[in-house]
Amino acid sequence: MLTLPGDIPLVTPREIERLLATHEAAPSFTIVPSHDERGSNAVACSPPDAVPLRFGENSFYPHLQAAEACGIRPNVVHLPGIALDIDNPEDVVSFMRIDAPTRAQAVLAKEHMLLAGGSRR
Repeated sequence: MLTLPGDIPLVTPREIERLLATHEAAPSFTIVPSHDERGSNAVACSPPDAVPLRFGENSFYPHLQAAEACGIRPNVVHLPGIALDIDNPEDVVSFMRIDAPTRAQAVLAKEHMLLAGGSRR
């Protein structure tokens, strides 16, 4: 089972492939932390119910503890595209500073232009 949130606009197929390649045979728990290491931005778990999951503002370390409590050594993978989630205005600013031609950046740039008094062209 693989979970990914909807607020990670820089995720790439290559990062998902890397995450799945590092995931070991069951029972196994692989996690990608958010950029601030507070959130859990991707979790691969096999079998799917091997570790109880809970998401929210501070889920990374509780997930590690839950895996260990279930007798599973968690595998932590740091992937920059998955790590950048958009939870607050500061995250939007960080995201817009990254040179990555994504749909999310195009929409945000258009909105910024409209708010700054630009045209809709």
